[in-house]
Amino acid sequence: MIFTPKEERSIYKLQDGTRVPSCTTITDVMRKPAVERWNNIMGLRHIDTTKYVDELAKAGTLAHYFAECDIQGMERDPVYVAKFDSTDIDRAETSLVKYQEWRCAHDVKVIAVEKELVSEKHRFGGKLDLLIVLDGVLTLVDIKTSKAIYEDQYTQVAGYWIIARENAMCVPVGEAVLELEKAAILRLGRDPSEGFEYREMENVELQERRFMACRELYEVSGLLRKAAKAA
Repeated sequence: MIFTPKEERSIYKLQDGTRVPSCTTITDVMRKPAVERWNNIMGLRHIDTTKYVDELAKAGTLAHYFAECDIQGMERDPVYVAKFDSTDIDRAETSLVKYQEWRCAHDVKVIAVEKELVSEKHRFGGKLDLLIVLDGVLTLVDIKTSKAIYEDQYTQVAGYWIIARENAMCVPVGEAVLELEKAAILRLGRDPSEGFEYREMENVELQERRFMACRELYEVSGLLRKAAKAA
């Protein structure tokens, strides 16, 4: 069976039809010192960061897709893959090798891929990359294609964690039920120098608090913009 990814941007709505922001949009309110330092360094080297990021983003998107195909045991869509050039494909294949080494060392059962959920309580939405039973533990996994794992990425995962728990994402096993126990980031480097990581989210309660602080800041900033327009 062929897996074709959803390419259009997801729109999240409450049951009453009200549109709400995504986890990614909410965490964008955070200051990102690592990104700021990187932009400064690249600028000093006279490198166009927009072009550079766009090129790596394409390889990252494809690596993300290859991993999802592999974990589901599904075939790639040749029409979708044809949208990428040979450099993107080579980089994505490099990432896939690193991912497969990790997967071969674990017992993995796929529960859901690209699962879109909405929090009615906190009024935001998000897409879970992977919900898997990893070595017997129900785990939420967010795939990142980057050079490193950054602090704000864990806060974004905390948003997915909140949504998944609110929507009671669990797995029946005989007479028992596996509750969601862990959340982690699976980082796939886009070339050999960027490496590979699988790291579980720590300090979950604090990450939840920071995500909710971002949610409040996003809400208040929106209200201030509306007030300014009305003045």
